[in-house]
Amino acid sequence: MAVAMANAAASLWKPSSWFDMNPTVSDNEAPGEHHDWQAHLVHMLFHHKTHLLLQILLGLDVLFVILGQELQIQILAEELNEAKGISQGEGFFTLEDFEKTEFFMACLSAGICMVFFLECILMMLGLGWIWFTSFFMTMDFVVVSISLAQEMGALYHVVDEMPPVLILFRCWRFARVAHGVYVTSNEKEEERLLDSWEERHSSQKSLPVSSP
Repeated sequence: MAVAMANAAASLWKPSSWFDMNPTVSDNEAPGEHHDWQAHLVHMLFHHKTHLLLQILLGLDVLFVILGQELQIQILAEELNEAKGISQGEGFFTLEDFEKTEFFMACLSAGICMVFFLECILMMLGLGWIWFTSFFMTMDFVVVSISLAQEMGALYHVVDEMPPVLILFRCWRFARVAHGVYVTSNEKEEERLLDSWEERHSSQKSLPVSSP
């Protein structure tokens, strides 16, 4: 199993295969014909290695959410111990240690949200108006945007100062993960969007070019 994971990692980070994302040349197209930036962007976003990278980030996000909740419990327990004057003694993690670790986890989680937010923006630019025909894509953008705002609020302790928002934030984290799992596994919707985009792209290229 370790060997398989190592081979997958090596394949994922192989530059020659990752960046060789030129769209497939059709029968009625010259082999050296130039493709616009949208074509390269769309095929890069729908590339299986991009999809694999997003799944890995989503898995890490699940881990950070779980660890973040555990750290919140530990921080609360340490705050109660300090209020009671109970000392854990040497060799134990202090409240400051837990807070630093929780802040580091929050930074990583916010970074992952930024990657998903950038992926939504690039997908919107690449697909154009077709992007707006997908309910899942628009919902993904809404979920990621709210999540990013909440993560940034947590980093600056804005969420901590409003208990109702803090509860919603913690519940939203799990909703975000569940939504991410559904979106990344929805291959039929991705195929529909890609087919619609390729049909539009090929129809645009077949239009006659008027001479000035």
